[in-house]
Amino acid sequence: MDDALDWDRYVLTHEQATPYHLYAWQMAVERAYAFKPSSLMALDQEKIVGILPLISMTYPLGGGTLVALPYCDVGGPLADDATTAQLLIDHAINLGVRLQARSLDIRGFSLQTVQQDSEYSIEKKQDKVRMLLHLPGTVEELWQGFRSKLRSQINKARKNGLTFCFSENLAAFYAVFASNMHELGSPVHSYQWLQAVFACYGNRARLGLVFQRDIVVGGGIVLNTNKHISIPWASTLRGYNHLSPNMLLYWNLLEDAVNRGFSTFDFGRSTPGEGTYRFKSQWGAQPVELHWNVVKFNKGQSDKKVSPKTENNANTGLTKRMIAANLWRLLPAWFVNRTGPILRKYVSL
Repeated sequence: MDDALDWDRYVLTHEQATPYHLYAWQMAVERAYAFKPSSLMALDQEKIVGILPLISMTYPLGGGTLVALPYCDVGGPLADDATTAQLLIDHAINLGVRLQARSLDIRGFSLQTVQQDSEYSIEKKQDKVRMLLHLPGTVEELWQGFRSKLRSQINKARKNGLTFCFSENLAAFYAVFASNMHELGSPVHSYQWLQAVFACYGNRARLGLVFQRDIVVGGGIVLNTNKHISIPWASTLRGYNHLSPNMLLYWNLLEDAVNRGFSTFDFGRSTPGEGTYRFKSQWGAQPVELHWNVVKFNKGQSDKKVSPKTENNANTGLTKRMIAANLWRLLPAWFVNRTGPILRKYVSL
């Protein structure tokens, strides 16, 4: 059995699969960041009946965590039935115990039960949603489904002289991406990470760029299975946002997705009510609740409990992140572009 090929054959036939479930994501993580896959496969007489992609992330000061999957929204188990999915989760918990991991992060799957002989606590996070757009059969249907205000914004970008094309100029996109992440107050992924993604996904990865004359002012990367397409990263230069580059970018990516016959466009995760949520909603995307579960291994404790994230804890965490983001924005570009990728490697979100 060729694990990578058989893995992808299973993923590509599963209705709930995302591009992140493809074997390429694990390969890219290992190639760029040297974190090893610890993935699980359920077999029934040599036939795959379920998979759970797992990455073992280790930290410089010791310890580590198992994540399904890092750097994306979803990555939980795919299986023929709920029993098999639960079996994969139980085995993942056993693996976490054997590896002495701090935690097991499972994204996109609601934990129902766990095995009864492990010491753990569970933190459930359900404050995020995926924004999914079910694509029509033709570009004309897509266009006519938009409100007049949205169509006007797309036309405005064109009138402002912006143009779009698919490109292999990853360096040009990375410059925009790094600048945007600095503005947002967040460490940027390494350039080697994006290179690894493109190398491992091959023709299942595409880059679209928006130009103002010969200046790249925006861009986005899309990944696809046979039916579904996702956009993990998109950025624009803030100084050009008044020209509406985002509108031209997303319109062209959606148009291309329809022309290539995809059924679903995944805009990625958002918090209901926030700006990105409203932006994605205007295209017709609908929210689908994300279930993120963190199984924390409590060494030396016998209690087993489910601990939902409390409002006070959430607010405290949000305040700390806001302070860190504000400080990061104040640092010079040369510093954040050099140190950001070193830090980003260890942030699984």
